[in-house]
Amino acid sequence: MCKKSFAVVGGDKRNIALAELLFKQGHDVKMFGFADANRELSIQCKNLKETISDAAYIIGPTPCSHNGGALNAPFHKDSLFVEDLFRLITPQQVFIAGHVTPQVWELSRKYGITLIDMLEREELLVLNAIPTAL
Repeated sequence: MCKKSFAVVGGDKRNIALAELLFKQGHDVKMFGFADANRELSIQCKNLKETISDAAYIIGPTPCSHNGGALNAPFHKDSLFVEDLFRLITPQQVFIAGHVTPQVWELSRKYGITLIDMLEREELLVLNAIPTAL
């Protein structure tokens, strides 16, 4: 296995489960935006900069944002603004989220962010369609 580094920022229980799975597989994982999740998450960081500083991949929520300005982060008491995150992302890092709004796409272009909307990837759509149809 090739060890990779991930930051999980915002999101719901699916993001928590994904972070835990990646960690159990031996990857470096840091999390931010889950202070109110009522779970002991040893890989949780105290600030956004620390969380993403060494990550090759930054995983955001699905949906990424409800309004284009703030990340979907139901377990965080304050708003996590997309632009604050994008200001910290370097050109070598990749931001991955789902259901990305046109406003978030626009911000990614403004900051030169490599962004992947995982719900636009055909292999994920097919796998996601199976339990959705049942």
